[in-house]
Formats: sequence, C-alpha cells, structure tokens
Amino acid sequence: MPFDAKAYRSRVLIPYTKGKKEPILRNALGELVRNPQIKVPSQFDLVEFYEISAAMNDDEVARQIDSVADAIKSTVQIGGSRQPFDFHKIIVERNSELKSTRFWEEKRRTRDQQMQAALVEFGHNVAADFSALEVVTSKQLRDLAKGSGVPESVPDSELARIVQAAGVSVVAELPAVSAPAQVLKEIISGLRKTTATSVLSVIFLGKGVPNTFSILDGFRTSENGYLLTCDTVQSAYEHAQHLANTDENDSYQKILAAIKNSAKSEADLTNIVIAYFLDVGRQAFEESGTKRGALKTLIERTGLDKTDAARILLHVTSAGGAQHRSWSDVQVLVATGTLKEARRLYEALKSELSGSTSTEQEKALRTLQGSEARVEELRRKAQTAQTQGDLDTARKALNEALTICTDDESLSSSARALPPGGTGAKPLSLVSDVIATIAGTGEQGYSGDGGPAIAAQFNSPDTLALASDGSVYIADRGNHR
Repeated sequence: MPFDAKAYRSRVLIPYTKGKKEPILRNALGELVRNPQIKVPSQFDLVEFYEISAAMNDDEVARQIDSVADAIKSTVQIGGSRQPFDFHKIIVERNSELKSTRFWEEKRRTRDQQMQAALVEFGHNVAADFSALEVVTSKQLRDLAKGSGVPESVPDSELARIVQAAGVSVVAELPAVSAPAQVLKEIISGLRKTTATSVLSVIFLGKGVPNTFSILDGFRTSENGYLLTCDTVQSAYEHAQHLANTDENDSYQKILAAIKNSAKSEADLTNIVIAYFLDVGRQAFEESGTKRGALKTLIERTGLDKTDAARILLHVTSAGGAQHRSWSDVQVLVATGTLKEARRLYEALKSELSGSTSTEQEKALRTLQGSEARVEELRRKAQTAQTQGDLDTARKALNEALTICTDDESLSSSARALPPGGTGAKPLSLVSDVIATIAGTGEQGYSGDGGPAIAAQFNSPDTLALASDGSVYIADRGNHR
C-alpha cells in the first residue's frame, strides 16, 4: 500500500507535535540528547512512530523509513515543529539496523513484553483496590487505566481479561433509576412498622421472598412462581385488605397502595424496587463503615444475589457519593503533612481489603512508616534536649516534626508548652509566610537526573513523599519517573 504522507501527518506527526503526545516526543528527544549512549528512548513507542507493520519485509521497512523521513522534512519546511526531524536524525545515526526487519521484530517483542508486564501489574493493583466487592465497572476500569498510563489502544476487552484473571469481575454501570421520593419515603417508613425484611416481602405478601434473587437487570430468581409485575402488586394489595386489622397490616396496605398508584408499568415497578435497594445499600455502608461488611449485611438482610449487592454498593460508594480512595491517596496525605489521617486511611483500606497486598500498598506503607519514624525520632530528640535544658534544639526538632505531621495535636501542644528561651522563635507549622523552591525550574520538561534539584524540569508532577532521612521524593507522572 503506497505511503500516504498526509494521513501520516494526521495520525502521527500532529499528535506528537501539537497534541497530547507532544510531551512524550519532547522527553524522548531530551533523553537522547543528554545521553549519547542511548540508542532508543526507554519510554517511547518507536513502532508506533514509524508505523512499521509486522508484515513488512526489509525493502518495505526501508521504504517506510524513507517515506517517514520525507514527511517529517516537508512538515518542517512548511513551518512545523523541528522535534520530529531532530529525533529521527539521532535515531538514524545511532541505529545502523533501523531499516531491517530484525531490528523491528526485537523492538516489537520488547514493547509487547513491557506492555504485558505493565498490564498484569495494573490488574493486580485494581484487584487489590476492589477486592472487597470484587467488581468494577468498565468505565471505572478505563478511567483507572488512563490514570495509570495504560495506552488507550489497549481495548476494554483486554483490560477486563486482565482484572478478571486477578479476581475482579467487570460489570455494567447501573441503569438510570428514577423513583418518586414520596413513594420511597412511604416504603421505608412503612417497613419500620412491620416484620418484613424488604419491599419484596410486601410485594410477595403471603408467599414469602425467594432465598436469592437479582434485580438490576430485571427481576430473576431460580425459584418458580415469582413475577415482579403490576398484577403481583395488585394481588398483594387485595390480599392485605383481607388480613386482620392490625398496625402491621395497615402498613402493608399503605406501602402497596403507594407502589400501585405510582407504578404504571413493569419498568416503573422495577425502578421503585431498585431505588429502594440503593437506599438499603447506603444504610448498610453507613452502619458498617466498610464495603466488605456492608456487602455481608446487604445480602443477609435482603437475599440479594452477591453480584447485584456488590454492584449496588459499588454505585453508592463511588458514583453515589462516597469517593473511592486508594493507596496513592495515603501517599498524598503523607506528602501534605496529614500523617494521622494517612494512617487512618491506610488502616481502613487494609481492613477493607482483608489481607490482600499489592506493590502500591507496599509503597504507601514504606512512605507512611518512614515519615512516622522520623516524627518519633524528632519527638525523642526534643524530649532529650528539653530535659538537658537545650530549648533551641528542642524547638527546632518539634518544628521539623510539625512540618512532617501537621495533624498531631500532641506535637503542637509540646511546641506551645516550651518556655521562652534562646532566640525566642515561635513553633512553626507547615503553613508559613516563607515560600521556597526546593526543586524544578518552573518550566515543563525532562531534565535534572543526577544534578541539583533546583535545576530539574518536571512534566506533570503528581505526588510528594518525605523519607525518614528528610529526602523529598517527587512522582513525575508525565515523565514516568
């Protein structure tokens, strides 16, 4: 197939010079310029850039490379970015076998191996974060993949296969549910006056609720004789009218009347029932405090199928309002000085995941423990100095501890309790009137490894962490560092 220079510019050159891939090319070029020993940048997809197909022979590869070179040159001549031109020039100079199929087979094999390893690690991390419910929606999975740097070219089916192999099922988003608030209020308040276990106990009045059922994709149960229809509601209402005149039976009639008057179709009825179970799911989570505990409670109280119960809790604890938090949030809390909150979140996640571990958890724990150890070291140093009458040393130690842990009231109290002396400096906190640059030039880029931090360039710095020795570590998502 003839090389189409216009199409190549649209597919490759524009994204790499004007689009979201521009930082990738810029960083790759910077890596080559800084280190003459590097032949191919570590985080750059050369196969994609040159569009070398596995079906090409040596002659076809050579023609493709030459065509790409011509397209790059013509783009520069009409005022386009020089980055692709400079990049291509260095690649040609350092790779004598660039026009051979053997070179590209090796690059493709290496790329595939790296991608597969990264996907497996991604799957394990997702499984660790979602092990409590063992379900994740396809949208959540794609968002997580994007945030982890997984290429968009990886299809949803492959992402699903990876996380399913790690023990988490990919489920559909909950359907849009709309039910009158007054009807739900009547159901919930009415059920409190009865011995019914759920709204289905009332709808199937006189028959009992099936031992297990699902509702989110339509009512289903393996037991015979159960249909969730408007006729079923009407029959239950008529049955309730013939029961003895008690407060409980009166509540049954009111609940069924509210449902009957609101549900004009089976779809309306299903929406009302789903909305009810969503509310029960929220209550279960508020009572339990953990997804795993809420899942157990929801199943035991209602008889819901485990997958449906998990999907309901996934919805009410993420899209439903409560934000999903993960191990990276622990590191963010450490970096921002809220060490006590970081420990609480770590313990909550650890309890939630019930023994499962991941590399992300291990990183979070190392960061947390390092900062905690440094705070305790400074606390002991301050105590010793105060005992010896060295108030300046005590004050400095407590001030440093407060920059690491701003939410420890005992540290603040100790600092405030120090008698005046020495320079008379007041205890410091993380928030002060002095702002100083510790790393970065202020310009986006990729440089500085091995050099002064103040001369480094970053591309989307994401997370800070303070080590026990006082070193500051910065996660640079844009540069994959």
